[in-house]
Amino acid sequence: MSLISQNAVFAIAALWLTSCSFLVEISDQQCERNEECLAIEADTECKDSVCVAVQSVTDSKFGCRNTPWKRLNNTAQTTFRIEVSSLGSTLPIEGMTIHRCNSLLDQACETPAATEITDVDGVVSFGVAEGFNGHFFAPETPDSSPMILHPFPPPDPDSALSQQNLLFPANASQIIATAALAGVTILENTGFYLFTVQDCLGDALSGVQVTATPRLLETAATYISTSGIPDTNLTQTGPAGTGALVNLPTGFVTIKAVHEDVGTIFEQTILVSPDTLTASRILPSEL
Repeated sequence: MSLISQNAVFAIAALWLTSCSFLVEISDQQCERNEECLAIEADTECKDSVCVAVQSVTDSKFGCRNTPWKRLNNTAQTTFRIEVSSLGSTLPIEGMTIHRCNSLLDQACETPAATEITDVDGVVSFGVAEGFNGHFFAPETPDSSPMILHPFPPPDPDSALSQQNLLFPANASQIIATAALAGVTILENTGFYLFTVQDCLGDALSGVQVTATPRLLETAATYISTSGIPDTNLTQTGPAGTGALVNLPTGFVTIKAVHEDVGTIFEQTILVSPDTLTASRILPSEL
């Protein structure tokens, strides 16, 4: 083991950090560079002049699972931003109406609390209470089916993850054609759920199986390849982290996401309406 300074006398201490123990040398200033820590112990880095364990890949991807989402606080306001882009081309959609709906019982948002129109960049911003637990609704247009967006995680000014909210409208013919590629026939008066699975860093997460309860015999999951079309060989999310559940029963449906390595990472209730797209992100969250 090499010494950081030949003129210093170091005490050796065993520290327990992030569920693993390692030896570090104790002094007022242990290090200035990561290389000095690596000379003492593998998988360490220099932070604030102290050698600490590098957070593991698993910890960094799923560490937020133990952090509860922001709870509703009607006295604290924040901004919730939504970016609307066309499915496939990702070009921004200008002039699309989006309502803020405070109650999940108002499925079609007939009494919206606020209404905004997307700008030239396809963006709308709403003032909401921190931890807002309602939903957003885009009415049907000649080019798209009605859409419901659930804010998972809820609006939180202290979390960068809560700011990445994307909406990709699609019309009935697009949905039917895309489902047909996966060998699925769409039933009338059922609902569709579009999801993007991300880790705690906001990156697409592969290896996740998404299910719904209750479900119909015809309910099916399709996972989207990096090319943007369903891959019938996928039984869980691929590198794109995206997919859909089709032919869902209408009403309140519980979505569960299970990662192949760490188990259940997400379980939340969504609103499903007939012939309507419901969309949300799936992120590791407190169960």
